[in-house]
Amino acid sequence: MTLPGIEPIATFLGGLGLFFTGIRNLSANMLQIGGKRLREAATGHTGSPVLNALIGTLAGALLQSSNGIAFVLISMVTAGLVPVATAMSLMLWANLGTSTLVILASIDLRLVALVMLGIAGVWLHIDRAGSSARRRAIEVLMSIAMLFFGLELLRTGTADLHSGEAAEAMRIAGASAMGAFVLGVVGTLITQSSASTTIIAVAASQAGLFTFNDAVLLVLGASIGSGSNVLLLGARTRGTQKQLVLFQALAKLLGIALILPLVLLELSFGWPLLLHAVRAMASDPGRQLTLVYVACQAAPLVIVGVFSRPIRQLLANVAPPLAAESLRQPQFIYDGALGDADIALILVEKEQARIVARLAGALEKPDEAEAASLTSLTAAIGRFLGAITGAGEGSAVALPQEQLDRIANLQARNEVVRLLHENVQQFARERDALPPGAVAKLADTLTQGLSAVLMCLDDAVRDGAAEDIALVRQISSDRSTVVDSLRRQLVQAGSQELVYSLTSLFERAVWLVQRYSLLLVDGGAAT
Repeated sequence: MTLPGIEPIATFLGGLGLFFTGIRNLSANMLQIGGKRLREAATGHTGSPVLNALIGTLAGALLQSSNGIAFVLISMVTAGLVPVATAMSLMLWANLGTSTLVILASIDLRLVALVMLGIAGVWLHIDRAGSSARRRAIEVLMSIAMLFFGLELLRTGTADLHSGEAAEAMRIAGASAMGAFVLGVVGTLITQSSASTTIIAVAASQAGLFTFNDAVLLVLGASIGSGSNVLLLGARTRGTQKQLVLFQALAKLLGIALILPLVLLELSFGWPLLLHAVRAMASDPGRQLTLVYVACQAAPLVIVGVFSRPIRQLLANVAPPLAAESLRQPQFIYDGALGDADIALILVEKEQARIVARLAGALEKPDEAEAASLTSLTAAIGRFLGAITGAGEGSAVALPQEQLDRIANLQARNEVVRLLHENVQQFARERDALPPGAVAKLADTLTQGLSAVLMCLDDAVRDGAAEDIALVRQISSDRSTVVDSLRRQLVQAGSQELVYSLTSLFERAVWLVQRYSLLLVDGGAAT
């Protein structure tokens, strides 16, 4: 025996569960399948706005998680794989790509969903020992089938909820413009997907639980809820990461700032604006709501396209890059300089001087983020030098021997300064981990001596004076006798392993300074 009114509620809840399970599994599986390809595509094809549009839209359509894609791109920017401007462009197009699911949801796919569900279920049962890639692909098919079958149950359940208390509660919640808008915000904060909230609104509108006008405001509220979600998830980000989080939220807000006034004016005064246009394009209320959702995702593309520069400047002011992030980005070298090898090599020297200037600071206070940034910068310098000689994507014009010798010298410097920075960081970390005692005092003495050597190297690189270069060569000459004496005194105290590790790192750092100074050409340092 079934309780009166319970079947529509059970159908609605069952459909809701299938829908959310399907969309969550679809997003997770597609991220596993397509996440690496997204990274490769975003890294290798970011020079063309058209390719950015295609990659972003396709990623949004397949992964169905604009915020998930946003955080993948944030990670790529943090790793130095994608420029900030490119990541912003991809985010906007990914938002538009999520419209694909909303468009499909407005079509009756019940029979297709049942066939897909049957094929996927039987295949998963038979192919138990299949490859992980093949099983994941079938799980994607299963997720899509669950999603659309759940949507059909949602439609059936909402259609049968006309007279129940649940239906009355939904009508009351959406009875006012503000209530519908807030319901969209809250619903998206719960579902964490504006597309999901819109699809549910489409089903409820088709069942007559919401008027079309209230459903439109609910869809607009869902976009604000999506922006709020990304702010909550990225609350602890800083620097460039925070810029991208704020950009994603701002894009949602700007879209609503353009669409909402048009809707309110049309509802208040009856002017033929957005709603009139969507009614002319589609007769079904569900498809009309789909067009409103697409408009919400497309509007930020227009606004950001017009105001791109001031928006990026605003974000940079609100969330300035961290010092380590600034260090990662080359300040002097750029592809446009490859046409003039002499100028390009001067820019390389200036870029390397930035790294040398940070060595003493890294010794005093080691920082993992800064270490990663300097590694990224030395890699960028290496690629730039390769491009000058035609080994990369730059000029392939034959260079005179003098310039080739300078390039070889700068490549050697680049490798030495990379090793020197790694060595200094390791020395500082081991020193900071020491307990108080004789070895810690030795570490402080070695730190003071190495700091003086590194500051002299900075002077020699920055000014290029012959006497500064000669001084660095003198003070970085063989110090093994002094270090061996300290070693023997402290080894007798029973700290052999720590002493040997510290003194070896110190000797290696001084030796690397000596090597770098020998590569400096008098008068040829960065000026």
